[in-house]
Parts: sequence; C-alpha cells; structure tokens
Amino acid sequence: MNPAIILRQRGRFFSATILLFSLALASFGGTKSRAPQATDRVTFTRDIAPLVFRSCAPCHHAGEAGPFPLVTYGDVKSHA
Repeated sequence: MNPAIILRQRGRFFSATILLFSLALASFGGTKSRAPQATDRVTFTRDIAPLVFRSCAPCHHAGEAGPFPLVTYGDVKSHA
C-alpha cells in the first residue's frame, strides 16, 4: 500500500480516538472547575467545542494538515 494512505488512515483512527477520549473526559466533568451536578448533561457548546477548537481545529480546517475540517458541530458529529 501507499505509505501516504496508511498514514492518513492511522491519522483518522488517532483523531477519532482522541475525540472520543475528550468526549469521555468531558462527560466526567474533567474540563470544569466546579463540581458536576447530577442533572448536568454534556453539551457540545459548553463541553465539547472548547476541547475541539483548542486541540483539533488548529490543524483541522481548510488549508491545514488535517484531512477533514472540525470547525462546526456537523463536522465533529460526522467524525465522532
């Protein structure tokens, strides 16, 4: 196989793994300084977007190294 294809496939796997880990971390309140409440639900805007925009979007937008964009909710959802 072409080495570029292998690296691209591995990159997608690792990107998905990091995103899922971030989602799990956010669901346990790992990104909040306040104690989580029993009624708190994970939301994209409050919990996921800050992680994605800080850790993923710098490379995953048009004209950068990321093979697909992670700029909008739809982008992230399609690669979750």
